[in-house]
Amino acid sequence: MTDQPALLGPDALLGAGAPPAELAARTHAAWIAFATTGAPGWAPHERGNRQLMRIAEEWGTDPERRPEPSPSAG
Repeated sequence: MTDQPALLGPDALLGAGAPPAELAARTHAAWIAFATTGAPGWAPHERGNRQLMRIAEEWGTDPERRPEPSPSAG
């Protein structure tokens, strides 16, 4: 599936090179933890704690970014 131009390449979703093996292993472990315990390994997204987990080569939390309200059509 990763032979699709939209997935791999300089401007593609996954970037130009192959993703690091550690990233795949860590992401897989988070999914398994979530499926078996309901907790992926980081704090849940809830009122008063609106952090999003950034899953990349370096993992970390970022504040939730809300979209700008669209201008009213009136």
